[in-house]
Amino acid sequence: MNHPKEITPDFSVITCCYNQGEYLEDNIKSVLAQGVTSFEHIVIDSSSDGVAAQVCQRYPHVRYIFQEKSGQSAALNRGFQEARGLIIAWLNSDDYYEKGAFATVIAHRDRLNNKQLIAGGAAVVDQHGRFLWLLRNGRVPFFRLLMHPRLYPFNGWMVMPCQPSVFFSKSMLDEIGLLDTKLKFGMDYEFWLRAMAHGYRFHYIRQLFSHYRYHPTSLTNQGYDTFLGEWSAVSERVLKQLSKADQLRAEMWWKYMRVECFFVQRHKLAEQHVAVRFGHDPSHHPLYRRVLVVLRTVLIAPWYPLTGTYHLLAGRNRTRM
Repeated sequence: MNHPKEITPDFSVITCCYNQGEYLEDNIKSVLAQGVTSFEHIVIDSSSDGVAAQVCQRYPHVRYIFQEKSGQSAALNRGFQEARGLIIAWLNSDDYYEKGAFATVIAHRDRLNNKQLIAGGAAVVDQHGRFLWLLRNGRVPFFRLLMHPRLYPFNGWMVMPCQPSVFFSKSMLDEIGLLDTKLKFGMDYEFWLRAMAHGYRFHYIRQLFSHYRYHPTSLTNQGYDTFLGEWSAVSERVLKQLSKADQLRAEMWWKYMRVECFFVQRHKLAEQHVAVRFGHDPSHHPLYRRVLVVLRTVLIAPWYPLTGTYHLLAGRNRTRM
């Protein structure tokens, strides 16, 4: 008897859950809302409360796997090993997708075969799904990502692409291996660096891909300073493995980024000054007051009037998320 050949899905969505079953239904529904038919959704559950198992029972398409608690990285690795899809989507149980994300990834799938990871924007939301702020990390060069643990304490910027908004090929996973199970907070950082060391690069798309939930039981709620120790250890380890020439380039990048930080911080101060003095409508203020605000802004950041005018004009035709 001839058995039909197993169909390879386009997407494998990997979700790990540990006592966050209350958010899992939003997660599952957001995958279904993508409107694609060629996908699988694998949930690796290590919960002790049984809520996630009950939620998954309501969705027969979900491949539910229970695994004794052994850490997030180990749970995700189990999901990666079970995955059959061509494109890997990593979505933790408390996060969920924006509609249209999968369609955009499919439209750019040739990049995945060309050693690129597709990344989009992410909206940080609270436990009820209310918007908090937007993450737009853009295209991240290798040395900027490598210097992230130094840059973050310096200016508080997050350089890394937001994990639920990143898609990569199954072939990349086969090439670079699984997550480092010794890491609790920095497994995604080490994974991205390892991919880039193998020649992969991020392709950023100006589109909202996911919603990253910030709530009392999330790791992120502990503060990114908690992550800093693992980030720094990973960065220094990778730095030592580079050639002397690349180590020199990394240090040059760090010097450049410190100069960049100075200008960006001054630019933000100028923006804040204008916002506080003018509010939403400068025309409500007399001319002399507007002139004084412009002069003070020039003292803070001499380039601000020119760049502000450029962004104002260019923004009318720019595609925004």
